[in-house]
Amino acid sequence: MMKTRLFKKAFFMLFVSALLTLGLPRWTHPVASQGNGPTIMFVTQAPFGADFTTVNSTFGNHQSHTGSAPRGGDLYLRYGDGTLRNLTAEAGFGVNPAPGQHIAVREPSVHWSGTKALFSMIIGGTIKDNLTPVYWQIYEVTGLGQGQTAQITKLPQLANYNNVSPIYGTDDRIIFTSDRPRNGDQLTYPQLDEYESAQTNTGIWSMKPDGTDLKLLDHSVSGDFSPILASDGRLLFIRWDHLQRDQQNDAGTYGAFNYLSEASTQNTGVNTEIFPEPRVQPSNPFYHRHTFNQFFPWQINEDGTGMETLNHVGRHELLSYFDSAHDGLPEFIASETRRTAANLFQIRESPTQPGYFYFIAAPEFATHAAGQIVGLNGGLAVNPDNMQLDYITDIESRFAYSPGDTIPPNHPGHFRNPTPLSNGTLIAVHSDSPLSDSRPNGPLSSLYNFRLVNIQSGNPATKGSRLIPNGITKSITYWDNYSYQQLSYSGQMWELDPVEVIARNRPGKHTDSFPAIETQILSEELGGQACIDQLRAFLQQQNLALVVSRNVTRRADKQQDVNLRIKGTNTQTVEPGQTPIDIDFMQFLQGDLIRGYSNFHGGRRPIAQIMHDGLNPAVTGAPAGSVKLGADGSMAAFVPAKRALSWQMTQTDGTPIVRERYWVTFAPGEMRSCVNCHGLNNTDIVVHQPPPTNPPQALRDLAIWYRNNFAAQAPTVTRFYPIAATTGKTVVITGTNFAPGNTQVFFGGVNLIPANVTNVTSTQITVTVPASDTGIANINGYLTIRVNGGDITTQGIPANAPNPGSGTATFPEFILWGDANRDGRFATNDVALARAFSLLQATPTAQQLLAVDVVPSNGNGSRGDGNLTATDFSLLRAVSFGQTTF
Repeated sequence: MMKTRLFKKAFFMLFVSALLTLGLPRWTHPVASQGNGPTIMFVTQAPFGADFTTVNSTFGNHQSHTGSAPRGGDLYLRYGDGTLRNLTAEAGFGVNPAPGQHIAVREPSVHWSGTKALFSMIIGGTIKDNLTPVYWQIYEVTGLGQGQTAQITKLPQLANYNNVSPIYGTDDRIIFTSDRPRNGDQLTYPQLDEYESAQTNTGIWSMKPDGTDLKLLDHSVSGDFSPILASDGRLLFIRWDHLQRDQQNDAGTYGAFNYLSEASTQNTGVNTEIFPEPRVQPSNPFYHRHTFNQFFPWQINEDGTGMETLNHVGRHELLSYFDSAHDGLPEFIASETRRTAANLFQIRESPTQPGYFYFIAAPEFATHAAGQIVGLNGGLAVNPDNMQLDYITDIESRFAYSPGDTIPPNHPGHFRNPTPLSNGTLIAVHSDSPLSDSRPNGPLSSLYNFRLVNIQSGNPATKGSRLIPNGITKSITYWDNYSYQQLSYSGQMWELDPVEVIARNRPGKHTDSFPAIETQILSEELGGQACIDQLRAFLQQQNLALVVSRNVTRRADKQQDVNLRIKGTNTQTVEPGQTPIDIDFMQFLQGDLIRGYSNFHGGRRPIAQIMHDGLNPAVTGAPAGSVKLGADGSMAAFVPAKRALSWQMTQTDGTPIVRERYWVTFAPGEMRSCVNCHGLNNTDIVVHQPPPTNPPQALRDLAIWYRNNFAAQAPTVTRFYPIAATTGKTVVITGTNFAPGNTQVFFGGVNLIPANVTNVTSTQITVTVPASDTGIANINGYLTIRVNGGDITTQGIPANAPNPGSGTATFPEFILWGDANRDGRFATNDVALARAFSLLQATPTAQQLLAVDVVPSNGNGSRGDGNLTATDFSLLRAVSFGQTTF
């Protein structure tokens, strides 16, 4: 492992030396302001030289035991005049702590209003021999203005998991990362990453501020980090992409095995893996081993839809080198004029240049994710062809040296937490050391001296003045069960995780529309937008997503086979003089947590298994988990949502030809269309054509299959009785295809008020009328019935009363209980509408209107029992409006 990494570093240094001689342009920004400046929130931490799955590491940094997260830090404010406030101390946390009350803090994030902030904090874990786990939890701090007093409140949340990196959503939902199992099943806890099989978080999560409505947005197999909401509403984050086979299995010393399933504890006695290619060089030299390791920027919408790398940027744009799949295909080596980085961390957007993002390019180990500050224009309209990194600080800041190495003169040290400010300046955290870190004097020691600094503009930019000239000094003592000793430290603390405290514009939610070409196909085959909505509801209920591609033979990279043809057709993309390879199927794989280790630690690592949670037409002779490709090169499939997926194109016998290199998560009900496989820049890489525009035949075929097998069973409402009843009364709804156990009923047209469903059969629903949100009895002919996640309403459906003996009564729809205009609320305009039809002699009070069933024009004979019966219909005969037939 280390030899491979040293070789890659040497190769990259040769590449870098060529770059430096070219004098490439670099991003510039204003000189830091002097005197009063922005208010900065940050955290402190004792020096901690350990850098493998610890709090400041590149991965596995969510762990909360004292061996990964030293105690004693605080949450601070620094005002523009240099004044400091210890917010955690003000609120009573970490002040002369008793055993088990020591704290650690991390990653503050400020609300749009600038008046409060989220952060994560651990409390405890420092009582000798008490190994009860403690967890990073999310807290909110208020009282940030000068002269105010800080108040810190723990949010309702997942209590027994590590919840870190919290931010506010556009609607104030809390977005964060967590190590909660994908589906909450403790059998799979903790999830282990694909590299070291170390504990990792499971991805991006979202919840309401009260802790309810928990949603998994991305099931990340090796971890997501440092989410932010961009000014355009996209949720951006760093993702560890490491889709390769298990190196612990290859090592042969960890006792790797597969469980029977995620829900099983049965050891199958085998350690088979099927995807992707082996990471060990196969005996046949034609095929190459597959290794994959990078930290990349990704984007997703707040509802979990639209997940992809930032602007669909790929390895060809950001990496300097990667191998091909087999002989005869080219390796990728970036030109000497291209600025690249394999690992990008700690994404932040410029507040003065929307769409421009800062990162740290750093090695994977030994520098606490500190390295070189780089920038990237990733605005919505930027094509990946035009995305290239800016080197802001000297590239030497990306590398760390060992004692005894020849260190370049004037090495700039290492940077982390780049933070662009609203005044156009840039601050960061900086350490002077050019070395890989270590612990020279025990656990609470380090070669690094992380301090908040201004970044001085230049070519390259350099470390400027310190924000806190004299630093922050603290004495710390606590019991460490990890090293089983009392730890003490007295001296200057690290200053980390800065964020500006300022009001910001709240972005709108970013959404992605289903393309018009694909929408037209669904509309034609399913019967219009309402039926498309019904399909979406069906997918949500089944925890599925729809994925579509127009032409899978068109590609944007050459490291796998690119001369492709759909078997038995003329649909192909072929370079001149080349013979295409026939492909027939798209096979999907899902990341199942079934890999365990008998000689290792607990938890489970995901490995790729053939998709078994999708829903697609059966194709005779097709590889398992696959769909047949359309004659026009298209693909369409219903795939499992909220689960890491990958895929490969295969020949008829299942032989893989082109494999996906990433895990991707889809949201329930998501409809996602990609014009072709593996992205498209300005043109494809083979025949240099623009994006395909063919209506995908595979989507049409799938829509027809769905329509014939599922849409035909959509629920219908034929009748509801009565249309008027007081709170607590019974309403009976009849129809077809209702779902016992998965049916809800709501009263109202605007504010949906849930009713108590007392009985459901396939043809009848019995409910009890709820109270309205005004506190008045709610009677309404407008009902919403939710079956299997899809909504149907009674609007426009004739409401037929029981046969009173001489026929069927039909009456105007304005005869409703306190809701004549059918807006779901009782209001004065309902009374006005009723008077216009001469139903009432005078303006009634709310209770008077609700006290009657039917009032004829002469004002006599009201029953007022809350039920429509034959007696009420006899009164209607005296009312001179509409046509009443008996």
